[in-house]
Amino acid sequence: MKTKAGKAAFCLIAIVLFMSSGCAGGKSQSQQNQAKPAPVGMRIAVDQTPARQAEKKGKQVKNVTASVAVNSKKDLMVGIKLKTFARFNTLQIVNHLQKSLQKQYPKMKVQVSSDKKIYAEISDAKKKMKQGKLTSSKLKKKMKRIHRFMKDQDPSKQ
Repeated sequence: MKTKAGKAAFCLIAIVLFMSSGCAGGKSQSQQNQAKPAPVGMRIAVDQTPARQAEKKGKQVKNVTASVAVNSKKDLMVGIKLKTFARFNTLQIVNHLQKSLQKQYPKMKVQVSSDKKIYAEISDAKKKMKQGKLTSSKLKKKMKRIHRFMKDQDPSKQ
């Protein structure tokens, strides 16, 4: 009889501890929902307005399904996704968009690519910038890396 009462008491204490530990998160709901600004060293000093406008312009081009872009002070990189049968006209579409953007931003070096790997890299850079994980120095390194990929994928240089 003594062991049954001891087991029941132990189970009751274990259940109470288990239930109370789930409620003790430490922070209230309002504290968790507050947006924390990125640390000063993490903020991007480069205005991304040219990139946003380039994305809009890229999406307006016929046979382009998606567009992403990032820019530094001197460079603008745009990645586009094409419709399936538009791949036959890839060079014309890329050149048309690149010339159009170059006219709009004559002081910047504009690079446009329809390569999926480059699209993914630009998209990743944009995502990290939105999250505040990409400083301007890291952005420059990332853009140099993307530039090397573009150089390797360029069919006119092979």
